[in-house]
This record gives sequence, C-alpha cells and structure tokens, in this order.
Amino acid sequence: MRSFLLFLLLLILLFFLYCFFVRKGGCCIGRVESHDTITTKHWISWNLLFTPTSVGTSAQVIQDFEDTLNKYVKGINPDASLSFEFHYCPCDSLLTNIDATLVYGSGNSVPPPPTKPNPGPSGDYTLAKNLDTYMAERSDSAINVLDSVNIKNRDAAVLIAGTTGTIFDKTLAVIDTGLDTFLYKKIYPNTIWNGNILWQDPAKPTLFDVVLGEPNNTLIDDNEVRHGTAATYIALSQMQLKKMQNGQMPKIMSIRAFDKGEKGSIYTVSCALSYAIQHKADYINASWGYYGAQDPVLRRYIKIADRASIRVIAAAGNSPIIHETAKICKKLDNDLNDLDRLDIKDSLFYPACFASTIDNVVSVTQLSPDAPAVFPNAVPCYYQNYSPKYITVGALDKNPRNDVCCTFSIPFMSRAIEGSSFATPAATGILMSQVTSKSQNIKLYITTHFKPTPVVGITAPTIFTNEGDFIQYIQK
Repeated sequence: MRSFLLFLLLLILLFFLYCFFVRKGGCCIGRVESHDTITTKHWISWNLLFTPTSVGTSAQVIQDFEDTLNKYVKGINPDASLSFEFHYCPCDSLLTNIDATLVYGSGNSVPPPPTKPNPGPSGDYTLAKNLDTYMAERSDSAINVLDSVNIKNRDAAVLIAGTTGTIFDKTLAVIDTGLDTFLYKKIYPNTIWNGNILWQDPAKPTLFDVVLGEPNNTLIDDNEVRHGTAATYIALSQMQLKKMQNGQMPKIMSIRAFDKGEKGSIYTVSCALSYAIQHKADYINASWGYYGAQDPVLRRYIKIADRASIRVIAAAGNSPIIHETAKICKKLDNDLNDLDRLDIKDSLFYPACFASTIDNVVSVTQLSPDAPAVFPNAVPCYYQNYSPKYITVGALDKNPRNDVCCTFSIPFMSRAIEGSSFATPAATGILMSQVTSKSQNIKLYITTHFKPTPVVGITAPTIFTNEGDFIQYIQK
C-alpha cells in the first residue's frame, strides 16, 4: 500500500512539474489557456484587371494591396493575420485574383472585410469582388442526372464531322463545364473530334480549363448532366439541321470555367472570355450568369468581345428556386422572373442583361406556345427570366415531343432537361448558321427575321422579348 501511495504522489508531482515547465507556469487545474485560432478562408476574393499600359506596375500594386489589407486587419485586431493566394489567368497577364485567408484568436474581434474593395494603392486598374457565377439551371430539381448505364449507343447522323475539309471556317467557343468527347464518340462513332472539329491552338498547348486547381490542358466534363457536352450538342445539332454551309461544322473551342458542381466565378469566366477573344472566336455560348449589379471586370471583357464583333449569346437566367416539374409548362407568366422588376432592386442577371446596351450580346429565354391556335402568343417557360428590354429573343420548340414544352431531349441522357442554359445553345446554333459575317448587325437580323407574324382577328400578344422576337428550333 505504501509503495502505491508513493507512486501516486510521484505521478501528481510529475503532473505539476509538467504544468510548470511545459505550459510556462500556467496551472493545468482551474484556468486553461486557450491557444485555439479561427480560420476564415476566402475572407476576401477580389479581381484586379490592369490595362495594357499599366501591366508593368502590376506587381507593385498587388504588393500594395497586400500591405494595405494587413494594416487594415492589424488596426482592428493586432493578433489577426492574413495569408494570400494570387491567381493569374494563364492566358492573360492583365487579370489577377487576390484571395486572402484570415486567422485570428477565438474570442477576439473579427475584422470584417472592407465594405468597398478599393483601399490604398494608386494605379490604372479595375477592382471588383470575385462574384460566384452559376449555370442557368443550377437549382432546378427538374434537371435529371446522367444515366451512364443506359446511354443510347446509336450511330445517328446528327454530328458527323467528316474530314478536315468539311469544317466551316468559323469557331464557336463554349464556356461551360467542359466537353466529354468520349461520350460523343460512343454515341456518334463517325464524329471526328481530335484534329478536326475540336479547336486546338496551333502554336502551344491548348487551354481547355481555367478552373482553379485543375490542369489547364485537360479536356474533361465530369458534371452530372454533362452540361458543357449537352450545350455543345444542342448548338451543333441546330447547325446541321439548318444545313450550315452545306453541312459543314464550325470548330468547337471548349473552355471549362465551371467545376463539377457547375460553380464558377467572375475570374474564371473572364479568363475564358479573354482566351476566346484572343483566338478570334466568332461566337461565344454563355449559358451562365449571376444575379446582382453590373460587374466592371466582366463588362470590360464583354466590351472587348463586342468591339471585335464576337457574338456573345447569353442565357436569360432562371428562378433560383426549386423547380416543380408540374409547373414547367404552366401557361402563365411568372412575375418572379420579370427582369424589369428585378431592375428596380439592381439585381439583374448578367451577362444576359448587357444585351440592352451592348450590340453583340444576345440574351435568350425559352418560350412556350400559349395555345396551338394562337401561335404568336408565346409565353415564357414558367421558371425562366423575361423582359422586352433585357431579353433579345426567345427560343421556341416548333414541334415539342409529346407536347411537352420547355424541355430538351439529349441522346446521351435518360430524361429530358430544362432551363435557359439549354435554350441558349439552340439559338446560338441557328444564329451562327445564318449570321456568318461580322459586318452583319445581329440584332437587326433578329428583328427582321424572327418577328412574330400577326394573326388577323387575334389581339396582339403581350411582349416578353424585344419586339416579341422568337426563334423556332427543332429537336431531332
């Protein structure tokens, strides 16, 4: 028993000695010093866009931002610290993303980000928050996942590219979730992608991917509905149905700016836009966007495309709520999708709403016939945005399968999908097959060729797009 008591006393003595020497005098019994810290990732994420004349000073401006933000944080909480990551667009030295992680002690005050991203440094640049961008169907429960087990393996004559000589001398850039050429090959064995229909940089490795943390030169589409692959299919199928240039196909420039979960940002889409502009794409399919105020960085790139007469075909956007399948074909306009109403709250959907002020931006929503006997009276699909001011044109299925409106049947998907992000490539394919000269005014062409024909004795319909214009497409 005495030996046990001595052993116990020795353990207690060692315990207190540990407290004294290891914890530097702080007693382990009673008050315990907490050395926990709290980490806030992406405390800020800002985009810096320099001008060609100011790019030489960009390194100093970036350092000034780092110093200014550190000083700002320390002024609120001396124990707080920032760590920075700088992301540089691989094809554009003018575009930089600043991402900061905040570390501070638990229980201490939390430095909030500056209310406006414009501290300190002087120079010629544009600075804005790096907003998230999403596909225009992201929250839609009516979207059905890819059924990889039941992929239809048929040799359809929809996307047969043929030989190099049959490629139309035009390029369509699809900024999306990427491209699954293996899936195309399985369905359409005659399609020749590599070295033919797929655009590739002749001088250096092709930039296929600008998503942060992913390899730039890998061509993939791992999204559950293969969104980029589906958008590419819809555009090309409309071109072939319109017998574009005697059946020729354009080159497809696939740029992945959205990850597996369909999430991108102003930084990724701007970087992708820069690549498409530099390599002289003729059309850009933009089946994505964000709700909010105009972003100056995105607008700068859209304006550069406009000056180069590159047509940006953009999705009108959808309701950011769960879509009920039973309401998709509801023959009523949905006030929640009225962009004129959202304009009052400075919460429009961009880049689609740039169409009201930028010539070569065309915004697209999907329409549904109000009634077969009154064909011009088309109404917006229930969950898609509309506006005679902001939406250029509607896309209307000429012969909907089984009279089911507002959906697209994709050969490699087991069920139909819906959303303005899929109506957009339908319009892209048709417009690209018809408006082939950069000197043509694309909006004048739309107004001239896609205006609804009045029906005698029928009251003029409510207008949901610019002058009520809509493009009819056919699903094969």
